Amino acid sequence: MRLQSPFGVVTSAVDGDVLAVLARSESGFTVTELHAAIRGRSSEGVRNALSRLVGEGIVRREPVGRNALYTLNRDHLAAPAIVQLAGLGDLFRERLRGELGGWSEPPVFAALFGSAARGAMRTDSDIDVLLVRGADPTAVWELQVAEITRRIHGWTGNDPRLIDFSAAELRGAAAHEPLVASVLDEGITLVGDRLAFRALVSTP
Repeated sequence: MRLQSPFGVVTSAVDGDVLAVLARSESGFTVTELHAAIRGRSSEGVRNALSRLVGEGIVRREPVGRNALYTLNRDHLAAPAIVQLAGLGDLFRERLRGELGGWSEPPVFAALFGSAARGAMRTDSDIDVLLVRGADPTAVWELQVAEITRRIHGWTGNDPRLIDFSAAELRGAAAHEPLVASVLDEGITLVGDRLAFRALVSTP
């Protein structure tokens, strides 16, 4: 799946992209604003999707001057399911934080990085996670990593790529390790203190 396009798990139509934008906001959107918020779709496609969705009653159209504003009809019977589907990316990160934070040997720092953090996933993208442990890996640690790898694949269908280092191995690594630079630039913190991680990798 693509975490930034959660409706892709049920439809490839532009309707899903439109619903995802509307479900994440209480504000109304013009056709132009919706088109700007959706990547890779034509203005005509967005307009046609809105026409269909208004016809189904799940989207409301309100004339405002020469334009119209479109909002999700949150009274619609389907609205709760649509809002839940639109929030799959947030649900994934929440689950991942909960799992990692509940480990008997938790990481001192963990972050999602790469295309999953940038919102640029393809359906075949890996899900990249950096794990920082306090010491050498134990048998318990290895079992935990294997289990979260299995769970991430089950939640998403994507192949997880978990990379783990000890804190000592990452000391001063910002200067020579591209992965660390990626985490600093665009990573989403899952466990631990981001400022402490930055200090660790920046200190020789």
